Amino acid sequence: TILNGENVNLVAGCVRMSRNGNIVDNFNSGGLSGILNINTGKIVTDGYDKFRSTFKKHPDTGTIINGFEVPMWDDVVNLVVEAAKVVPQIRYVGWDVAISNKYGPLLIEGNSYPGQDVTQYPKLNLGTYSVMMDAIK
Repeated sequence: TILNGENVNLVAGCVRMSRNGNIVDNFNSGGLSGILNINTGKIVTDGYDKFRSTFKKHPDTGTIINGFEVPMWDDVVNLVVEAAKVVPQIRYVGWDVAISNKYGPLLIEGNSYPGQDVTQYPKLNLGTYSVMMDAIK
């Protein structure tokens, strides 16, 4: 998110997925990512890893990645928008959110360096520069 005055702009989103039985989703340690359409909460890319390999299906579960819809997406957006307003001096934050069937979206942490390696992926022609510039005008 980028906080600009009273406005909170969601500029990018991704789903990070663990592999090989890991319980964490670390992209830099073998995990996968997929880029979200921030308006719908659906993944709009195949999965990809740090080595630029792409995956139509998750290699461990067989779940088709492109088109997967994040559950409770509207609640996730509301959570990070409200969190972005808590400390207004920190305007640019990447939020880690988990989704619990029992409790809904859970805020794990905010990051000052919010994973641009994941959301600006050259092979897939992904980038957020123009979206970010629009958010700070």
